[in-house]
Amino acid sequence: MSIAGHVSRAMLSRYSHVRIEAKRRTLDEIAARQCEADEKRQKEAAEGRRYRGQEIDSEQLAFLREFIRTHPASSRWKLSRQLCEALGWKQANGALRDMVCRGLLLHA
Repeated sequence: MSIAGHVSRAMLSRYSHVRIEAKRRTLDEIAARQCEADEKRQKEAAEGRRYRGQEIDSEQLAFLREFIRTHPASSRWKLSRQLCEALGWKQANGALRDMVCRGLLLHA
């Protein structure tokens, strides 16, 4: 009897281990890449990170999270302007970097 056109049951039983091993290797590679990405993310979080040209260390990140937690009714626009003033984030022309801060608030 033929399965899937030209493949017999005997042939399928002989070669199915190859497909299973290929799937297992692929899953192991995906898991290894995921572990590497997780380790990289943890390392960056411990050292601080850079967001759109602004260096963010772990203390500033903790400050951002606490600031968000203590002002739950404030809009992102208002929070970003207050944070820029508190942290002294200004552009070369003296304007607040509130757009950068608003984006960072989404990731904090």
